[in-house]
Amino acid sequence: MSHFSERLKYTRELKKEEYGNWTQQYVAQRIGVARTTYTAYERGTKQPPLDTINTLADLLDVSTDYLLGHEKKTIYRYKRPDKEHSLYEFYKDRNISRDEKAYLEEELAKYRRLKQKWNPDDK
Repeated sequence: MSHFSERLKYTRELKKEEYGNWTQQYVAQRIGVARTTYTAYERGTKQPPLDTINTLADLLDVSTDYLLGHEKKTIYRYKRPDKEHSLYEFYKDRNISRDEKAYLEEELAKYRRLKQKWNPDDK
């Protein structure tokens, strides 16, 4: 797998963990290609044209340099709230049950495991 294909899959799977609907089919539809074409991008068997790389970077909120392997860490194009800070703010201002808090902490742990699996150098 190339840097591009690994990072494309990693970034999509992070979105899927966060939002749930970021399947290969979903991304393929958003960028206007067949699912099989998008799957080939993630597998590294097909390289997308430059305009598609730009579209993917915009869709995934990352830089093209990150997708192409020129940057080591994920750099989001748009300011994104830190997950821990967001959870802290959520806990602080709401009355939530222990079960709800445990669920949110479990989701954060899943996100961190997936992030570590796909990008061990990105802390």
